[in-house]
Amino acid sequence: LLAFYTSPEWDSLRRRRSAVKADLQPLLPHSDLGFYDVSDQSVLRAHVALAKRHGVYGFCFALNAMGGGIASTNALAGLLERSDLDIGICVALDTEVVNWDARESGLLRRACTDPRAIRVDGRPVLLVKLGNGPKDAQGQLSGVRKVLRDQGIGPVFLIVCWIEGDSAELIHACANGACDAVLDLPNPLMPRAANGYELLKSGGIHTEPYSVVAAQGAARAEAAGKGGAPIYPSICVGYDNTSTDSSRHVVYTRFQIQHYRRWL
Repeated sequence: LLAFYTSPEWDSLRRRRSAVKADLQPLLPHSDLGFYDVSDQSVLRAHVALAKRHGVYGFCFALNAMGGGIASTNALAGLLERSDLDIGICVALDTEVVNWDARESGLLRRACTDPRAIRVDGRPVLLVKLGNGPKDAQGQLSGVRKVLRDQGIGPVFLIVCWIEGDSAELIHACANGACDAVLDLPNPLMPRAANGYELLKSGGIHTEPYSVVAAQGAARAEAAGKGGAPIYPSICVGYDNTSTDSSRHVVYTRFQIQHYRRWL
């Protein structure tokens, strides 16, 4: 069980809370950590302890535009500096960002060679988000491997993120050796996340019961083993993008722990 390590947009969250209906107010962070700063080493230490206590094997850090940005990069750098923080590490890349700076290249090499790097068949795990979606997945992934070689990074266990669109091209690319596995990571703003369920709308915000999200996620996970490539499922405990500038705001409502347990 891995977790994406990202930093919430706290300023946006504070502003957004006063602009939405009371029953759809964004959740606040737990009082144990509050509005934390990921560059704070004590916060990183607390996150590692919390993750291990709940069975999370490792963190996945975005080096660029895959939702983590600078904060995720800083957190990865901080974790690499602290060899005493014993938790697995892997990295997620976005093929839309190919001109890495020297710092990002160095962090990627260090993450792949660190003793805590999560490995499959002896190779460090690397997640990739395709900038053009599933279209020409084979060509995009070949380009990723070339960039990695140019950066002096050895063989990796390459997992491509299936966010939207048809998975056929991704599975085909996997079968042809362009990648090693597929991560089912549906975009909550796209219909596949609800699998045909019509999102409700309240005050300009689209809502979806968490029980529906969990049921559809469990069904996808059960079907994953029937494909022509290893497909890893993903889970979440909630979703709320009302504090962002997205043109489509979506909130998962009525969370209950039994639905999460069923999905997990």
